[in-house]
Amino acid sequence: MLDAASSEDDLSYSVYQNTCQDVEGIIYNKVKEWVKKDPTLAPSLIRLHFHDCAVRGCDASILLDHSGSERSANVSKSLRGFEVINDIKAELEKKCPKTVSCADILTTAARDATVLAGGPFWTIPFGRKDGRVSLAKETATVPVGRESITTLIEFFQSKGLNVLDLVVLSGAHTIGRSTCESVQYRLYDYKGTKKPDPSINPLYLNYLRRKCRWASENVYLDAITARTFDVQYYLNLKKNMGLLSTDQLLYSDSRTKPIADALSFESSLFSNQFSVSMVKLANILDVRSSLRLKRMGIIVGRTTLFKIRDNDLFCEAPEASASVSKLSMKYESLRCLIRISSEVTGFPVAPICSISGNQWWRWLRSRRHGLVPTMVVP
Repeated sequence: MLDAASSEDDLSYSVYQNTCQDVEGIIYNKVKEWVKKDPTLAPSLIRLHFHDCAVRGCDASILLDHSGSERSANVSKSLRGFEVINDIKAELEKKCPKTVSCADILTTAARDATVLAGGPFWTIPFGRKDGRVSLAKETATVPVGRESITTLIEFFQSKGLNVLDLVVLSGAHTIGRSTCESVQYRLYDYKGTKKPDPSINPLYLNYLRRKCRWASENVYLDAITARTFDVQYYLNLKKNMGLLSTDQLLYSDSRTKPIADALSFESSLFSNQFSVSMVKLANILDVRSSLRLKRMGIIVGRTTLFKIRDNDLFCEAPEASASVSKLSMKYESLRCLIRISSEVTGFPVAPICSISGNQWWRWLRSRRHGLVPTMVVP
């Protein structure tokens, strides 16, 4: 593993351009090979990436296997996909010895797993360093499915993510499984009542009780389209069919319900925003979980390059005509959905600022033919 203690360089799309040109091809082919044999590995790799980034940033410290490591913690016991990363690393060592970090491998594998499951593609800057510190006790704050929405929001904010990212990244539960141990308390003894969680759809409750007779069993997070990356997850929430307590709470809290509702209507909106939120997740790089967006560019759409300098958001269109000017705005205490000029992407310019909750929802509902947002800046 490449040492995280070395000096940190900015993430870049050209890190391996001269040292390991086919890095993404090698990773994709290996992930494809494994997912073809076992489709359940696709959501497992996405979850493994999230757990890695949730502690000390995206540094592959979740891969370290020793007593007292993150990997040994209770919250990590159901994690899968380690063998996929090991296989990719072995292949890359043959082609590009001591070059590609495990952190970059895991980040890219999660992206490719999403694509292979039918989800969106997004570009990934490289240059993450591998961590050498991995402590089980630091996983204590990683969500397990029983938290309140307030606790989840605070956790995400501590990582530089916002409420929109919380709801969108929860949508990864459109594929994959959970252990029955994580949900049995909702089925039989919710909050010590000796009764099931009253918010569960009765038909869904019967289904879960049949599927989860034993804590060691697994159950699909999305009972309708379990292996398809779509918006069914959000539609399930409307029917009180969220598997985890934290899933269903998204549709009962005023801070998250409008977003979940909006995403249920438009698959393109979910796909595009999932890409944006995954990029933000993958850019959590240090123990303080601060996003280093100020010094890096993010490619969105075909030719658009976003850069943040100081407290200004600049939207640059390198291939646009001179008539396309830079869009600059203060982003302190704002969240902005940015659309780039039609001369570059075919979309109109439509900056929307200070958006949250019902404001975001009203904007979405007011659109006539709208195109999905391409970038969100907290």
